[in-house]
Amino acid sequence: MKKYTKNFSGALHIIHNKFAIPNIVIITLALMMILGMSACGPAGNPSSPQNPPKALEELSGTIDIGAAGDLTIGMELIANYTGPEGVAYQWKKSGAKVGANTKIFIPPAAGSYTVTVSAEGFKNKTSSAVTVKAEPTPGLDFTLDSITKTYSVSKGTITDYTVVIPAEYKGLPVTVIADNGFANYSGMTFIGIPDSVTSIGDNAFSGCTGLTSIAIPFVGQNGSVNPYAEPV
Repeated sequence: MKKYTKNFSGALHIIHNKFAIPNIVIITLALMMILGMSACGPAGNPSSPQNPPKALEELSGTIDIGAAGDLTIGMELIANYTGPEGVAYQWKKSGAKVGANTKIFIPPAAGSYTVTVSAEGFKNKTSSAVTVKAEPTPGLDFTLDSITKTYSVSKGTITDYTVVIPAEYKGLPVTVIADNGFANYSGMTFIGIPDSVTSIGDNAFSGCTGLTSIAIPFVGQNGSVNPYAEPV
């Protein structure tokens, strides 16, 4: 049996003589053998164009938080996006996610807030931050407990629809919302309660038919304290 050496020129010479393959095909095969290629592409895999991931586009609009004047907890923050894209909203407080996918957010605590808009196929876009303060509502009534050196709070003379209870009054902590403290105050739509409060009295909000949103750290009995709840 005739032996053939493993060289391209000899192999191609035999192929050419036996099968009368045109020279152009022989040259092409030679180049492919030299480059380590086959008709199926590199490494024997079917050749196909490599499609890099499509780059994310920029959202066409701008995003900011619409609010006027000094911001306090209980005031509405409104996300204003100017572009035509349908976007989702994510509110953040000091970088941590808060709230739901909504254009309007009521901050439950003081801090720095932003809103980020997103849409499929686009880069996210984030607003500038706004600062929300916890300014107490003037006109609240405070009663000193001379034994514990703490204060309880009740409605007093306030008429505001948004009520913010301070954590301290005259340098001492506010720890109690009095029994019937805000009972039948139907004009109140929001109340912000600080984490100094560890007790809410009986019927404190009975008859508050206008109350739609509350930021409250205290839930339960025996002074247990939970993180701020989402507005309700």
